Amino acid sequence: FPKDLSEFGCNIISTGNNHTNDGGQTGVSGTLDEWDVIKPLSVAGSNRTAAEQSKLRVFEHKGVKVGFTAFALDSNSGSANNYSLNMLGNTALLKQQISELRAQADLVIVSVHWGVEDSHTLSGSQKSYAKKIADLGADIIIGTGPHVWQPYEEIVGASGKTTHVWYSIGNALNSQTKVDQLFSGVALLKITKTEAGAI
Repeated sequence: FPKDLSEFGCNIISTGNNHTNDGGQTGVSGTLDEWDVIKPLSVAGSNRTAAEQSKLRVFEHKGVKVGFTAFALDSNSGSANNYSLNMLGNTALLKQQISELRAQADLVIVSVHWGVEDSHTLSGSQKSYAKKIADLGADIIIGTGPHVWQPYEEIVGASGKTTHVWYSIGNALNSQTKVDQLFSGVALLKITKTEAGAI
């Protein structure tokens, strides 16, 4: 699966979702080992160790330094540790990742797995976390989880910067059969680097 995704051109990978812990730490570590072989631009959301969880993912593309991190609101399976999956409820980790990425990168992207499955309506927790992430300084939030499309919104964060939020881009590759589960979207945003940084 990682090899096929890579060949399709997917090179920024979130491994943070409600099924991340289904195979336990062995599954998490094995998945990350496979991505290590392929070496995409960035992989975030799950971790083999506590040290790996606090590591910043920053890469440069066409002269723009991009910081990437990923979180999940829920997990279907428990975990024997607190580092296998980046949880949105871990406020300290959320703040550490975004604020430190903001200090090093021109552009900060946060992938978030959240929301009510099969609902086009935003939940209160999505709105609350989107504002918190915007206030911390993220430029882009890419949402997954509901299996269907949800709205796009621009949020002005505490610093006055605009955060672009795609609450859910749909289902992508899947085996579900409801009509609105069969559609997905691609979020497009033109990035221009100025003296003040990326926009």
